[in-house]
Amino acid sequence: RTVTLSSPKIWEQTPAPEALYQDEPSLPQGVIKQIEKSIPGAKVSFDWQVKRNGVIINQKAFFSTYQPWQAIFLKGVGG
Repeated sequence: RTVTLSSPKIWEQTPAPEALYQDEPSLPQGVIKQIEKSIPGAKVSFDWQVKRNGVIINQKAFFSTYQPWQAIFLKGVGG
């Protein structure tokens, strides 16, 4: 048997939301700490196929939806 995966197909890409800055009293004034990275959203698919002796015996398309993710920073306001 041989298994093949197609290259991913990507569509409906969505930019990540604007970064969010939150005041954090436990951090010294002026210190900024990133706790989440921004990631764009998208819809993605790929095809999976199994062949035996050159004959397709199984195949399936897989689909995923990735939600855009916001970067989050903690901004030090402590003394």
